Amino acid sequence: MRSEETSSWPFEIGEWLIQPSVNEISNSGRSLRVEPKVMEVLLCLKNHASEVVSKEMLIHTVWADRFVSDDVITTTIWQLRQALGDDAKKPRFIQTIPRRGYRLIATVVVHQASPAEADPHKHVSPARQHRFLKAGIFTLCALLLMLLLWQAVRWRNQPQLQHNRAPISSVAVLPFRNLSGDPSKEYLAEAMTDSLITDLARSTQLRVVPRASVMQYRTLNRAAPDIARDLGVDAVIEGSVVASGERARISVQLIHAATDQYLWTESYERELRDVVVWQSEMSRLIALGIGTGLKLQAPAGPVDAAQTPAAAREAYLRGRESWKRRTEEGTSMALAQFERAVQLAPEYAPAWTGLADSHMQMVMLDAVRPEEGFPKAKAAALRALQLNDALSEAHASLAMIKLCFDWDWLDAETEFQRALALDPTYATASNWYSQYLWAAGRADEALREAAKAQELDPQSIAILLNAGNLFFLRRQSDQAVTCFRRILELDPKYVVAWKALSRAYDQQSNRREADAAYLRFRELTNAPSVARMKEEFAAWSQKRDAQYLVQKLSFAWKRKYVRATYIARLYADLGDRERALEWLEKAYTERDSNLLFLKTDGSWDSLRADPRFASLTHRVGLAS
Repeated sequence: MRSEETSSWPFEIGEWLIQPSVNEISNSGRSLRVEPKVMEVLLCLKNHASEVVSKEMLIHTVWADRFVSDDVITTTIWQLRQALGDDAKKPRFIQTIPRRGYRLIATVVVHQASPAEADPHKHVSPARQHRFLKAGIFTLCALLLMLLLWQAVRWRNQPQLQHNRAPISSVAVLPFRNLSGDPSKEYLAEAMTDSLITDLARSTQLRVVPRASVMQYRTLNRAAPDIARDLGVDAVIEGSVVASGERARISVQLIHAATDQYLWTESYERELRDVVVWQSEMSRLIALGIGTGLKLQAPAGPVDAAQTPAAAREAYLRGRESWKRRTEEGTSMALAQFERAVQLAPEYAPAWTGLADSHMQMVMLDAVRPEEGFPKAKAAALRALQLNDALSEAHASLAMIKLCFDWDWLDAETEFQRALALDPTYATASNWYSQYLWAAGRADEALREAAKAQELDPQSIAILLNAGNLFFLRRQSDQAVTCFRRILELDPKYVVAWKALSRAYDQQSNRREADAAYLRFRELTNAPSVARMKEEFAAWSQKRDAQYLVQKLSFAWKRKYVRATYIARLYADLGDRERALEWLEKAYTERDSNLLFLKTDGSWDSLRADPRFASLTHRVGLAS
């Protein structure tokens, strides 16, 4: 039988008889009339008894997909619990499932009623009418009381300081959930999370948990007080994004950890183009909810986003999501998004920084030559700094360009330190600075900076790869294996990690695992085996035409561009010092950034006694 045919039938939950046709619940002669929406919520929970019913399902079922704020649902559930005499902390009827929804946990018994029984107001005797009148008066009083309590809840949820609780001095912004059913909107949830963390962290009175520490709760289903206890904070902020077409609803809650109570809750229905307005408005209201004395410091330099068209901002956010993939395809997509952003908003400095990072990354991925990619990257970074000299990301980008292409070690370190002074939480700056420190021979400092980058962003593939490579170069192969394994947990098809893992296992003399990892690398790239590569290389090395050699290597490795240092390293392995040095000179002409590690890479140990190698080291800026 269809559920709509039985929706008006009476049913029991626990000691309560529920009569949906008249929006009434009764227990031992006591009857209460509830609001129609309260009854509809109860019916929705009953129709999915023992299942978790999300807020989105309630909105769809009860409010017909209208945009309603979360406090409406919270208040409706509260009214239902009050009517049933239920306790949210020790529920007998309705259980709150943190960050997911609600569940009816009481046993449901449905009465198969006749039409007359389904409507108890038909054929009612005078005596029963008198009882209904008394019950109605009682119900009216109860509803008036509930209305007063509901208004109190509404007042409580307004952004004001509650003087009967301890002040909030620390907070964690949990990852916003993308409830749109569209993975392409994930960037919006991440943008909201990052923006709130950045804005609230500007307060000198409030400790805000770094982004990296809260990201683990993206997939963990834990209650707010438990998370707050883990992180040692007084309150947590959680939220969700539901985007459809050109509109979206953002819901945000500030939860007091000690009492598990909502201190402030709000929902916004806006056009997507107003994303920046949401972020600043939410930060301001949450600051008020935390305490009237809390002040958010204005960001240093121009507020780029506030005057930026929404389409440019969205293109920038999408570009950053693609850039984080650290693949040639992802970086190409990022370039297209950043170029769109600067076309729409030529004064938007972060988009110019994104362009700089993408052009630089294409070089690092061997997709373009250094002399092609780095000048474009440098021009974009300088443009970003011209627009906003207080932008940490732009200083970090310029630092990396000065290091890898200009070989200007002094200016590079100055820019790294400037970037980290402006934003100590910018994990990419710490990651890149660790590479600078390692190349300069400052190994202990490099490992400390790499550890800091990991702490700031433990999910970053680029940061894990760098840490693993540093451990490998220091012959700490166990730690290197751990880093590379973690990357493959995040992305099982990340080919660079499989190759790096093979090298790390080889350093451990674990041939079985090294071969297995390299086999997987070959499966993903169609690369030739090491043995065959060296055999073919030995044959090719007799040829005088260096361009022919480069073409053969390029074909073998499925590369558009082969670094001269790769070929020099193979010659060094074969013991051909002359040709190794010859190819290192070609690498110098091409501005191959691998030359930065001449001082610390053991591959060149056989060449160190040669004066030509010492000269090259000096020209790169690595003289002691």
